[in-house]
Amino acid sequence: MHRSALTPFLAFCLACFGAACAESKPDKAPLPRVIEKFEVGEYVNVRALTMEPKKNALWVGTSVGVNEIDLTTFNVRNTFTRNSGLANEYVFAISVDSEDYKWFGTNAGGVSRYRDGTWKTYFPMHGLADYWVYSFASQKNGDLWIGTWAGVNRVDLKTMKFTTYVKELINEWVYGIDVDKQDRVWFGTEGGVSMFDGKTWSSWNHKDGLGAPNTNNLPASTNTGLGTRMRHDLSMFSGDGKLTYNPNYTF
Repeated sequence: MHRSALTPFLAFCLACFGAACAESKPDKAPLPRVIEKFEVGEYVNVRALTMEPKKNALWVGTSVGVNEIDLTTFNVRNTFTRNSGLANEYVFAISVDSEDYKWFGTNAGGVSRYRDGTWKTYFPMHGLADYWVYSFASQKNGDLWIGTWAGVNRVDLKTMKFTTYVKELINEWVYGIDVDKQDRVWFGTEGGVSMFDGKTWSSWNHKDGLGAPNTNNLPASTNTGLGTRMRHDLSMFSGDGKLTYNPNYTF
């Protein structure tokens, strides 16, 4: 492996469980053995990791751009920044859709789509729910879901039509999306969890059992929705720096 080829963008550990299993005691769970580590550099964050098995690649989204890593050699195949066509270099989420397009959700830069050297960026003027994009997930039919700070989009990849859902969600600040084996779509938000089964929307929050009890008697967080904070602030702290409590916050 070439350490220099991955600096300063990528940080990840490769674990070898086979050797650890042989050395561990039968009554204890095996611990991973780190065989390589790569530093991204000071003040650089890794926010997204997505595999592309067809190309044996790992896509890495950081606060300074995106890297495509060859999983055979662990060398960097490509590095993409704003100069390459990326809308914003701070990347929160990455997805590879059924057509092998790579989607990059950015911090205040909308969504950039890439394949074979061609870039296309989508903003709210194109149908995107918001400029801040945090998550992706794909259904069996290829439809792509995009989670933003102002609802979610469902994208028909055949027509590239963006449909936006806001009121259907328990909260419009969507951080996580996943699709279960029944093809139901789940959304993690600041106000709880929502689910769409193709016809009906359902939601759950702390009253339904989500989250943990407030055993430390922390003050309730007021930083939980549109108009309550600065757009880039993810803090769960109060104005005076004290920790607050929001059991519905699903990140």
